[in-house]
Amino acid sequence: VSSYTTLVISDCVFKNNSAHYRLVDVTDKETGETTQQQYYGSGGAVYVTKGTSLKIDNSTFESNTAELSAGAVYVTTNTQTTITNSTFNQNEAVRYGGAVYAGSAKSLSLSYCTFTQNGFIRNGEFTTERGAGIYATDTPVKALQCQYVGNNASYGAAVYVAGSASYTDQAANVSKASLF
Repeated sequence: VSSYTTLVISDCVFKNNSAHYRLVDVTDKETGETTQQQYYGSGGAVYVTKGTSLKIDNSTFESNTAELSAGAVYVTTNTQTTITNSTFNQNEAVRYGGAVYAGSAKSLSLSYCTFTQNGFIRNGEFTTERGAGIYATDTPVKALQCQYVGNNASYGAAVYVAGSASYTDQAANVSKASLF
């Protein structure tokens, strides 16, 4: 979803969805020149951009995957996102944000959310590089009463912040996970 709209998701279950990374040959009709175009495998369940307002309430994201970023929810480019009373369980992304990725977004607010077992360890390797629960870059993140349990990543198993991102935590419960 893009272009300055509002998306409301309430009482939904997103399970076993995936976003795949692809390289596609694109041929210019005028010159006949062929180049490869990248299509990013981000946002296994939800992908929003360009000023969209996203509100998620009382929803479950389980076993969603992305070949690049955000196994469950991907938000970027001036989006405002509010997630309440929602569960993120066993989601994974190869690079950033096993459950949630926020990049250059206006804000990401989370209240009463649970992040459990996002990112995995296979053959002794972490499947998510950074932020198995949440990965944020250049985005202010505010959390209230969120729980992070048993998440796995090379860096920031619960939350990883980069660039000018900030993370304000009001009474979060971080268990068996690192917070950066």
